[in-house]
Amino acid sequence: MTMQFPAPSETFAAVEVRALREHGVEVDVFGLRPEHPRHATMVRERRVEHVRTRHLNLARTLRGLLDGVLAPRRVLYLISLVVRHVRPARERLKSLALLPIVLRIDAEIRQGRYDVVHLFWGHYPALLGALLQRFETSQPVSFFLGAYDLHRAYGPSKIVARKAAYVWTHALANTSAIEALGIERERVRVVYRGIDLPAIDAVRQRVDGRVPGRVVTAGRLITSKGTDRVLRAFALLFDRLPGVTLTVLGDGPERPALEAAAMVLGVGHVVRFAGHVAHDAVITALAEAEAFVLLSSKPDERLPNVVKEAMACEALCVVSRTPGIEELLEHGRSGVVIDADDVGGAADALAAALDGGTRVDELRARARAHVEARFAASASAAKLVSAWAASATGARA
Repeated sequence: MTMQFPAPSETFAAVEVRALREHGVEVDVFGLRPEHPRHATMVRERRVEHVRTRHLNLARTLRGLLDGVLAPRRVLYLISLVVRHVRPARERLKSLALLPIVLRIDAEIRQGRYDVVHLFWGHYPALLGALLQRFETSQPVSFFLGAYDLHRAYGPSKIVARKAAYVWTHALANTSAIEALGIERERVRVVYRGIDLPAIDAVRQRVDGRVPGRVVTAGRLITSKGTDRVLRAFALLFDRLPGVTLTVLGDGPERPALEAAAMVLGVGHVVRFAGHVAHDAVITALAEAEAFVLLSSKPDERLPNVVKEAMACEALCVVSRTPGIEELLEHGRSGVVIDADDVGGAADALAAALDGGTRVDELRARARAHVEARFAASASAAKLVSAWAASATGARA
């Protein structure tokens, strides 16, 4: 169960679902939000055409209301859970508004007799998890708690996590915060969000080669992602190496301001704002790049998948110091890690990357080897499947 599938900024979810299917798992996806307007296009682009998805719509909301009439104890439990454990008031109202679709999904899961219910996010989906744990005690519930979930501290999450068959997270850096919720360490499983290496390599084979002086950044264009800092670092780089270009992948509310900033900095003519593009186009851009830069200060940033993909494409990565980043990229051995606001340091690191040489080639090779060894989607899916198989039989993996 997730919020929306596919979602524009969650390519990793489609990668995970594809990897699970390759391991023989039949996956149905339930969403708490309506279908995205680009649903059909994203389904095709992300190759999840054979995955059955069910989203919020009027018909299912009305069915959920009827489900509530037929199961008043479940309704009362959910209302009590939200009133007692969800703060602030705005979050409480959102949670109450989701109850009809939660009740509908609950009924469909009971009818479907699923081996395991995996909650892909650890906030609103916790409402379903709590309902299953209260009334369907034999149904294994697998629960994910990522940095975003821990940062939000959604009240019902703690309740579900304490009873879940397994609690998953995508970075070792998250485990101490999970343990602080009262979750025993042995019940926490770290499974990295993997990348589809065969698909990445298939795209790379169609790329003629790196574009000299090409730098790429990617991410939602919001303040905390630090694209403004990337522009300032690139402007310093451009003063030293006038032949460089920057491609900005992604969209968001800050785009007009960032486009204006590029003009003010005198680099508007060599910065391309590509907007939201298909995933294959992202990989193409990374494969063409000599360097990738991300200067995020987002509080819940953890091991971004786009950095893994850039490493797989052997673009030298210059990234900000965020919790757990050393699990992905080791400073001086597989890339460069700097403080998010060290614009000058980023410019220096990019200049060194574009200068090339044996040391840069070594960094690229180590980065590629590291993601192959630890961040392959197939290996991550295998860990999930093994644990779920054990929980379905009452064992522990």
